[in-house]
Amino acid sequence: MLKQTLLTLAVITAHVCTAQPTQLTDDSFEAVTQAATGQTTGVWVVKFCSDTHQVCRDVKGGWDRLATELLDQQIFLAEVDTDKSPQLTKRFHIRKHPTILLFRNQKMYVFPATAVSDMMVGLRLFVTSGYESAHATAVPPTSPGLLEHLFEAARHLGYIGTVAVILAMLGIFASLGVAIAKPKTD
Repeated sequence: MLKQTLLTLAVITAHVCTAQPTQLTDDSFEAVTQAATGQTTGVWVVKFCSDTHQVCRDVKGGWDRLATELLDQQIFLAEVDTDKSPQLTKRFHIRKHPTILLFRNQKMYVFPATAVSDMMVGLRLFVTSGYESAHATAVPPTSPGLLEHLFEAARHLGYIGTVAVILAMLGIFASLGVAIAKPKTD
């Protein structure tokens, strides 16, 4: 928890000081944006892109300028390299480049694709007020943990799978209890 808080503060401080888009990854996305867990760090506009796509390279300069312009309104721009962040690409169902998502008040808005030449003008309008007429969706949850995976597997395996998962969990907890209760010997 402390590690995530420090990471969040460091990234936001760096972003505010430089007014450049923040680089987000599978590991840093939720800690920085808090898109699904409270969104106390502000409004975020995230571009999902890859340098292997020409259109992503074409919008880079305008994206950087827009980051500076929107900073006064406490709107932060960030980028996710889809080649390096497969979990985020899957979580947000990224199918085309660039995909731009606005995260505001724990809701997600998809910026409609426009021509590159007028994309930044349309995006500026969208993130400041145009999103109000767009369809808001819930932010997809972060990737499930071990227990969620076990319960999902149990659901698919039926009664026997459920029993197997419960027994496995009991075994894990029992071994943890033994490790904790075992006195330390010198």
